[in-house]
Amino acid sequence: MAVKSAKESRWKILYNIVSYYSQNLGFSVTPLPFFAESYFASGSFTIIAGYRLRLEREYYVIAVDYSDPPLLWPLVFHEIGHCLLSVRDDVDRICEQSISWVRSDISLETIHRRLEEALCDVIATYLIGPAYPYEALHQERPGGFFINLE
Repeated sequence: MAVKSAKESRWKILYNIVSYYSQNLGFSVTPLPFFAESYFASGSFTIIAGYRLRLEREYYVIAVDYSDPPLLWPLVFHEIGHCLLSVRDDVDRICEQSISWVRSDISLETIHRRLEEALCDVIATYLIGPAYPYEALHQERPGGFFINLE
């Protein structure tokens, strides 16, 4: 998919966006963006779960919905957040500190996943401002979130 994506003219724009922001966040390598059926990120492959193997370099991939025009790419900043959090322990530390006041019927895995998603939203909003939450809400509800106050 990545090789096919690199042949598209808009891929260079996507790569430049991902490269610029990942460098500003202190990534040692630029995540490899490509077009796929939806948005997702790999995080870092430095540790292969279950085997406790560590690669010599960090390596990230970020998928962007191939049907989205560049105007809808603010969602890629959420995926950059996943890449960033994959090499940091912020989510684990916050979970450890707050587990005592969380409902006991919610699993630690669910808490961890929800917290990571929320932090990725915060990172994306920090990076590009209101364009991210606007687009994230629009993706969830294509008609928008207009409220009738009458």
